[in-house]
Amino acid sequence: MKTTWRVVVVGASAGGVKALCELVKALPAPSPVPIYIVLHTGPDSLLDEILTACDSHSVRFVEDGEPIKKGIYVARPRRHLVVNAKTIGVSELSAPKRELWMPSIDELFESTAKSQGAQSIGVILSGTMHDGVAGLLAIRNAGGTTIVQEPEEAQCPGMPNAALHAGAADYCLPIKGIAAKISELSV
Repeated sequence: MKTTWRVVVVGASAGGVKALCELVKALPAPSPVPIYIVLHTGPDSLLDEILTACDSHSVRFVEDGEPIKKGIYVARPRRHLVVNAKTIGVSELSAPKRELWMPSIDELFESTAKSQGAQSIGVILSGTMHDGVAGLLAIRNAGGTTIVQEPEEAQCPGMPNAALHAGAADYCLPIKGIAAKISELSV
């Protein structure tokens, strides 16, 4: 059984901290929906503290088995994050990487598409290469909504461009437009 509200998943890599900080600032507080973030980081990530310092949102690392609830959560370093029907899963440190990535944006997005279907909103921000494209396509194919950051605005436009070239995006927007679209779709 799916959640009763939309579930937003966000993926970023190189240049992603700046983009995520801008997105968090532009979102209403408290968050009207659950938002789960994967950023390719090193093992000593302080992403929860960095994003909390950006604005009045309380951002924290998600714990394995937590129920899906409103707020902004980030994946722990070197652990995949998955959205199940009613809970969040966090992989063990020994879990294999997906292609080059741990955590993987595709893992988060594909699990959200499978468990939440049309309630899913997937967002790709700044980054290089292509992590998140397969997951964004899965969300779109499940009836969810897909958004990519305007490549000209992204510090590293590789991931947004890869998503656009794959035909995976319903919307291509600047950060403030992404926040507005999330808010619009969350009512």
